[in-house]
Amino acid sequence: MSGCAAQPQLTAVRFLFDRQAEHHLAAAVTPMGRAWRRRRIARSSYTRAFN
Repeated sequence: MSGCAAQPQLTAVRFLFDRQAEHHLAAAVTPMGRAWRRRRIARSSYTRAFN
């Protein structure tokens, strides 16, 4: 699949990943828990692959 054809699909997947990450962050009760989860998401292989 060429880059031009894959971009809309990657954009949609990124949107779904971001929504899931926000939901995961919202589940943290304390600010420290949110910071820890945010750091885990930022360092995940999925996030690095999309960036």
